[in-house]
Amino acid sequence: MKHSFAKLFCLLLAVLFTLTGCNLIKIDGVMQAQENLAKAQKNYSTVIAEYDGGSVNIFDVTAAFNSNYNYMAQMYYYFYGSASLSDEDITSLKQSVLQSAVTVAVVQNKAAELGISLSDEEIAECEQNAQESWEANYDNVLADYATGETDEEKDADAKYQLYLAGITPELLLYQEKAYKIVEKVEEYLRGEIEDVSDEDLETAYAERVESDTQTYTDAPGSFGSAMTSEDYQAYWVPEGYRTVKHILVKPETEVLSAVTTARKALTDAENQLATLEEEYAALTDDDEESEDSDEALSASQEPRDPETVLAEIEDLRAQLPDLQKAQKDAEDACIASVQERLDEIILRIEAGEDFDALIAEYGEDPGMQSEPAMTNGYYVSLDSTNWDKNFQKTAMALAAVGDVSDPVISTSGVHIIRYESDVTPGEPGLEAVRDTLYAEVLEEQQDAHSAETIDGWVEAANPQYYYDKWTYAEQ
Repeated sequence: MKHSFAKLFCLLLAVLFTLTGCNLIKIDGVMQAQENLAKAQKNYSTVIAEYDGGSVNIFDVTAAFNSNYNYMAQMYYYFYGSASLSDEDITSLKQSVLQSAVTVAVVQNKAAELGISLSDEEIAECEQNAQESWEANYDNVLADYATGETDEEKDADAKYQLYLAGITPELLLYQEKAYKIVEKVEEYLRGEIEDVSDEDLETAYAERVESDTQTYTDAPGSFGSAMTSEDYQAYWVPEGYRTVKHILVKPETEVLSAVTTARKALTDAENQLATLEEEYAALTDDDEESEDSDEALSASQEPRDPETVLAEIEDLRAQLPDLQKAQKDAEDACIASVQERLDEIILRIEAGEDFDALIAEYGEDPGMQSEPAMTNGYYVSLDSTNWDKNFQKTAMALAAVGDVSDPVISTSGVHIIRYESDVTPGEPGLEAVRDTLYAEVLEEQQDAHSAETIDGWVEAANPQYYYDKWTYAEQ
């Protein structure tokens, strides 16, 4: 994915007006609102960064800080149940926002030196966007937050509240123009890198092969998940993968749920039985080799009476036939509910009709209707972790390319699966991926050149940051 400081800058300067408790100041007339505004303007004019050719004050970064603070607080609350940011978080956010503001200013100065500017059409677009953003924020504050007895008082307070949040028509227009200028400068810098050498390409290929080899040796099951991404290129393939396609037919929800419930009941009973049998073996095995089992058994509880455990085992064994029958009945009912469609599909497969065409006509899996699965199928192996076990087991049981399975039920519905191809393990070879790799490396080098050049410009501008002067007492 293309790295872009312009996109990062756009995020940092996103304007999302969120009223905080300290904004709720009831005013008494237009004059008080104007006095409050003048006081805030004095505080916000404090310079908190300087560089050769300019400076940044508190107001310049207030909108970006507030927007990102609110976003982080929401994420903290979502993940941790608390919206509180630590002092370290706030310091880091200040640094990010302020350094971004300086970088944007330096880039704009460089843009002027390079003769990069906005066209009349681009300026008009910026003005329109800024005006629409201002009106949306103003209307929101006026309707929900502004205080005052008259329309004039509410108007004055709304503008004051927006100023506290770092929002003015002028700032919004600056953001719009700055984003476009930064984007143009980045594109200009990226254009300075036009080619990738064979040496760089070979180095990148070797690095990717090494990385994928390590990744898929450690976690071979993750390969199938990675291959569901349309833009993904694998540089090493683990053993044992094949591709399959399938036609998914969905029964009614309650019919499918009954299968899932019955299967879970049987699986739970079988797992519980296995645990009890291990426990019983540990209790009745006098051999010294049972020491590990005894330790595992007594780690969390005192050993139970063997007869009690045996009684539980016999009780579970007695339940298994009924649970097995319940599962089979649920599965039979599920198949029967879609039998007419299945019979029609199977007859057409046996008649030699194109499987892809049948997927398009009958299939209810969106993944089979979009790339890359529509062309390649799904990548499945015995190590796969992203497929339903019944689907996976059936797909891997097919003996030869072109074989088609009997209907099998998963948590998604009823599948008819076709074995599409074997996937060659190992690395693909540079020539097989040259075009894709060339585009990747070129983009990486362009990104790096752009970022390094901009970083150099900023360093040459001798920025100085005064974080200790950045306060919010007047907000």
